[in-house]
Amino acid sequence: MNVIQSGFSTRRFFPRLRAAALGGAAVFLLAPLVAAKPESSGHGYTVREIVEDGSWNYRGRPVTALGGGKLFVSFVTSGGEAGIRSIHLQTGAVETAVLSTPGIDMHNNPSFTFDSKGRVVVFYSIVGGYNDQKQVARGVRPHDVSEFEILHDTLASELTGNVGSQSALWSDRNGRIFLQNYTVYGGARRELLFLSEDDGETFRERTLWSFAFGGDYNDRSYTLSFFDAERGRLHFMALDKNMEVPMSHGLYYVYYDAGEDRFFRADGQPAFDWSDTPVTNGHDYLDVIADPAGGHSRPFWSSINVDGEGNAYLTWGSRENARGSGMVSGHVTEYWSRHVDGQWRHYPVGPRTGWRTGSHINPHDPREVYLPVTLDDQTTQIQKRRFDGETGEFVKAAAVSPPMRIDIHDRQSPGVWAPSGPSHLADGDPGVVVWNYGRFSSQYQRAGGYKGAIMMGIGKSRPE
Repeated sequence: MNVIQSGFSTRRFFPRLRAAALGGAAVFLLAPLVAAKPESSGHGYTVREIVEDGSWNYRGRPVTALGGGKLFVSFVTSGGEAGIRSIHLQTGAVETAVLSTPGIDMHNNPSFTFDSKGRVVVFYSIVGGYNDQKQVARGVRPHDVSEFEILHDTLASELTGNVGSQSALWSDRNGRIFLQNYTVYGGARRELLFLSEDDGETFRERTLWSFAFGGDYNDRSYTLSFFDAERGRLHFMALDKNMEVPMSHGLYYVYYDAGEDRFFRADGQPAFDWSDTPVTNGHDYLDVIADPAGGHSRPFWSSINVDGEGNAYLTWGSRENARGSGMVSGHVTEYWSRHVDGQWRHYPVGPRTGWRTGSHINPHDPREVYLPVTLDDQTTQIQKRRFDGETGEFVKAAAVSPPMRIDIHDRQSPGVWAPSGPSHLADGDPGVVVWNYGRFSSQYQRAGGYKGAIMMGIGKSRPE
């Protein structure tokens, strides 16, 4: 089996530099990752930069996970290297592995999860773009990114010549792994789901849905997913998008029950099973969630989660036009939607958030949502906002970051968007919220450049 022994560094948050030998590789204990001192939000969160160069993925949020006392985050640098980093939350020690060099394309951020032994399983692009040069690799040791073994050069069958770059990995930590991936092949765009029962050693490929056959431009894509490990359910929300005129007027929702091996709507009614896919037209089998404001939906910078009873919650952005002209005219409202009494109900989360936005539901409490909120034309802030059951409105619960100076009218200015978290290793541990910061005026090597970072806020212990 092929083995990736990436060049990697071990960094600590201490101002010194030294080198040591470890298995023949140079391991450097470097100066702090953050150029500036950590800041306080004033609400109990300490904020620091954890990835100084790189961030983006096409779903917007940083891909993060906690395990073995470490925070793991994947990214693509401004030079086009795809990597994964671990940060020990007690000691500050950092390891970084470069998995591949797919090029300067913000679609290429690796997806990852942990298998039943705590090893990192990661899916990433070799050369970038819509091609079949992808790999699945697994860490050699639990919660360690210094060495990987390649499990698969590509998961696609011979028919799937072009594998897309939008993906997500989920694991039940008992051997079952799900890999969701956006694909273009056979004259159609498709969402695929690969299922493994043996920690990723083997996968079986299934088509979730397909579209755009024979000039049909109804595109169910930009799919987000969330795995409810307690119930063995994989929840999906997808964009109802017209490929000919790039806009959307709503979302789709459905969940997959791994035990029953079929799909259901939010009310528990059967939606379809594998014999009914691929579906190329119509959407009666899915919940259709319309934009209350009549705008255009952008779910791939948002989130999906469930409560203690397994009921689904969604957050998603509304736009006032197809693409937006500048940051203010892009995202207008961020909605929080839940399925109550047989129907979806929608609640605005916060004020206008500008073009760089996105939100994330607290996985421990779906009544809390984290998102960047525009304070004025030149200032934004990551906030925690909480749903008030009596008023039916969201109110500010805490500032996760201090106010940050950003001109929201200027696409060339840095953006702050798409938090992940908060995540906890265990009850009583501090919550970790992670978000993107940077300038992404071009996804490829064109004018405007590609430069970004990932920020982390460590907050109060759970419950807050």
